[in-house]
Amino acid sequence: KFKDLAPPIAHVSAVRETNPESVRSECNIRVKGEDIPPALINFSQLLEPEYDVRPRLLSNIRDIGVKEPTPIQRQAIPVLMAKRDALCVAPTGSGKTLGFLLPMAHHILNHGPSLDDEEDNEEDRVTTRKKRRRRIIRGPGALVLSPTHDLTKQTQ
Repeated sequence: KFKDLAPPIAHVSAVRETNPESVRSECNIRVKGEDIPPALINFSQLLEPEYDVRPRLLSNIRDIGVKEPTPIQRQAIPVLMAKRDALCVAPTGSGKTLGFLLPMAHHILNHGPSLDDEEDNEEDRVTTRKKRRRRIIRGPGALVLSPTHDLTKQTQ
């Protein structure tokens, strides 16, 4: 599984501040583009204000047994959290799915499609929620296209 692909790089954290290429070099990550966000050292960085991921998302990742990000996750997550385009290439089982689903879930939880209760009619608002605000989903928060049945089952 992809847990074996993530080298322990805790000793790189001090170097990362002065040289963002150190994590990429150590994890054999190659990137192209301009102003590419630095790679993650660990998932707990996502709790920092720069990313502000909900602790529950990271708890869910730990619950499925993932302790450290894989190389593809180390770079894909910061890029996608910055709302940048990414074309990620990595072997099967390397953690690509989590690499794009985590930023997607974060975005949906924080900025997902919704309407305030002002769009409801007055009667519904008062009788069902007693003047509390509620969210109404307008449509899908994301669309994941999979080229094969196996990949569809993986992202389900």
